[in-house]
Amino acid sequence: MNSALYDATEFTKVKQNVIDRCISDYAKERLENKQPAISYNMVQKRLTETQEALAILNSNQHVPFMGLSQIKYLTKKIENGAILEASELTEYSDFLRSFHLIAAFFEKNQYQTPTLFRYANDLTEFKKIITTIQEKVDGNRVKDEASRELKKIRGKTADIQATIEKSCDKLLKKATANGWVQERLFIKKEDRYTLPIQSTFQSKIAGTIIERSN
Repeated sequence: MNSALYDATEFTKVKQNVIDRCISDYAKERLENKQPAISYNMVQKRLTETQEALAILNSNQHVPFMGLSQIKYLTKKIENGAILEASELTEYSDFLRSFHLIAAFFEKNQYQTPTLFRYANDLTEFKKIITTIQEKVDGNRVKDEASRELKKIRGKTADIQATIEKSCDKLLKKATANGWVQERLFIKKEDRYTLPIQSTFQSKIAGTIIERSN
């Protein structure tokens, strides 16, 4: 297509409007490189796809897309051998789970969207991967039961934390009785348990000053 036709059809403007509404970076990149189809049959095919998609929107339905926002980035991490964070695993699981939901969605709407239904019918399900992630991860946290070693480590961590809190509580009672604290509570700052000791009494308790109040 020559530049005059680009201008007449406002192709670049229309394409940018679509790009701005894309959910995933991958889709945006694909559209950036798209050029107008020159085959009549291809144009008819794309128009059919668009008409079917429009029918879905006009019926106030929403295709159950999930986990698309950074799917290319996460896939690249996996390909490079990097380990995904718990939240990233959950997001990837949502993405894979959406395949089944999308296929079911277009099956329900197959009479008004036969072409899109045919595409969705070819989506692969990843039940084993999804189940494994759901068994090991809960939202943004790897479950204690994900491995015996992790459960053991977290158990020890909880015991140590309980011991620290017990010691803090003991110190707090002493500081309160002597009038050294501003408030009767201990606060966790920068992964450290702190006591709000008045500046005039800081020498009374051994420890590191984490923060000074005005």
